[in-house]
Amino acid sequence: MVSDCLISLEGNNNPEEINRLFRAIHTVKGSAAQVGLKRLGAIAHRVEDLIGRLRDGEIDPSPAVVDICLESVDVLKRSLHRQWADESEMRAGVDSLLNRIAEFAPLDSEEAFAEAQNSSEAEFAPAQP
Repeated sequence: MVSDCLISLEGNNNPEEINRLFRAIHTVKGSAAQVGLKRLGAIAHRVEDLIGRLRDGEIDPSPAVVDICLESVDVLKRSLHRQWADESEMRAGVDSLLNRIAEFAPLDSEEAFAEAQNSSEAEFAPAQP
């Protein structure tokens, strides 16, 4: 559903699609928080910030923004299903995504501090064979 919303957004600023996308990511963020997946929730929070800027008309759904959102979906799925080879690969993927999101949705100083705190709390464990 999220990927379909994103693909339909590219070059088409449809407020209802953006609202659906925002609600979907908001649900992911809330669900992650409820079950204690802090890192997943933090990633979803940043994606929600980006989509919120789309919703508020601060940025347009350019191909670059849609690509970041699609990458976000991939990172969230890989994190949820523990599909990273190890902690360093996961951190590199997440850090790359968060840096790209920050280009369009910069963090204020309080958010940056909170994000640094959250990223120091390990939540990754390799999937069992």
